[in-house]
Amino acid sequence: MTSLCETYLVPPSAYVLGHYPALLPDWPTPPQQLLFIFLQARLPLVTANDAVEQEKERLATVFQAWAQFTYQNLASSSRLVEVVCPRSGQPRYSQAGSQVFDLPALVSACLGWELSYQGDCKAVLHPQWRDACYPGLILMG
Repeated sequence: MTSLCETYLVPPSAYVLGHYPALLPDWPTPPQQLLFIFLQARLPLVTANDAVEQEKERLATVFQAWAQFTYQNLASSSRLVEVVCPRSGQPRYSQAGSQVFDLPALVSACLGWELSYQGDCKAVLHPQWRDACYPGLILMG
């Protein structure tokens, strides 16, 4: 089964604009665009078990391949580009800041999607896929 993918290009949230020095200390200016990438999971991602962890790893690999291709193409045009690790919330290519990106909170702020809370886990609720959704983020300057 191939993962379905959706992308959304949106302006940064007020939080990202106001906190970008703590999120991306290498960046001289705030991001101008956020590219959200959503991959459809084979199962809901809010419970903690081996099957969910394997699915998250599979989706992380798919996202990373897609993000690396996008990063290389955009960075070659001298644009500021950063890929945010969906699991840690930290930038992959820039220096990590004193704050991390909270992807579910950003999705909620930028797209108005609901969130689901299961213990310590906060998950995006996709309008169709619900909690079978793996979010990724690329920032562009």
